[in-house]
Amino acid sequence: MTPESQTDARLDDPLQGFEFPTELSANASAVEFVSHLFAVQLPVIAANEPIARLGIDPDGVHQLRAAARRLRCHIRHLDGMLDPSWSEVARGELRWFGLTLGAVRDLEVMRDVLAACAASLPATDVQFLEPLFAIARADRNRARDTMLAALDSERHQQLRHLLADAATKPPVVVESDLDAHSLARHIAERAWRRLERDVQSLGPSPSDPALHHVRLRAKRARFAAEAAVPVCGQRARKFAKAMANVQTVLGSQHDAVVAHYWVRDHAMHEDPQVAFAAGMVAGLLRNAAQSAAREFPVIWAKAARPKLRAWM
Repeated sequence: MTPESQTDARLDDPLQGFEFPTELSANASAVEFVSHLFAVQLPVIAANEPIARLGIDPDGVHQLRAAARRLRCHIRHLDGMLDPSWSEVARGELRWFGLTLGAVRDLEVMRDVLAACAASLPATDVQFLEPLFAIARADRNRARDTMLAALDSERHQQLRHLLADAATKPPVVVESDLDAHSLARHIAERAWRRLERDVQSLGPSPSDPALHHVRLRAKRARFAAEAAVPVCGQRARKFAKAMANVQTVLGSQHDAVVAHYWVRDHAMHEDPQVAFAAGMVAGLLRNAAQSAAREFPVIWAKAARPKLRAWM
């Protein structure tokens, strides 16, 4: 994209002048609720794209990625109400956007995890981790270049238009006879049931992929509950917080597992001191993953209390 076309794209920004919503009335309709689900993510995108471009604060990329994930999750939860051809396109484009951001975000998390492990090593060994940090920095720089190209692309501009249009005129083809309150409860309960079913099938020694799958389910249950807060109130917020706790402990487990395999893949080095330091880090990461996995049942017992779901 040329500088001139980039300028034209910014002038054609669908979020310029968009009236971002502040609240949803308690007696809102199902269609108004759907519109709100899309609309509340638009200011997140508008506010964090400049931050992500600058690259100074990693939270900009994190918030953009979270917005894309929330939107994909909402579209999934609204399956049957939305135009299926629209949903297919929207989910595909949001997946592309999320993966582009995720490549940067995952390497930023990797950097932080490695730094935390380095702080636990003897000072004499920390210097030998520099080759690993150098690889992570180079990979992140390449991922950022790809992300910036995506943000400047016509494809991304079309995605912004798609979302802005959905917020003002949601592509609902099957109008629910439920009001916003009932629809929000229905979506949240369905997300919870799927999560509960998968947790019950884990067994006494769940695998890393199984725990990762439960983490994704917990995240979707959290998103559904957070979306319900405007019409269901503080009880939905408390449940969302409980799901966030589940997501956090399993997120720590997943980050440690991913970092463990990344370090192991890069531990082979001609310098035996580098290989030794990498081996120590890999051991720390495996222990961290196992510790988080052991913590999960305690966090889950608190999050699964029936009183937290009484609003559904």
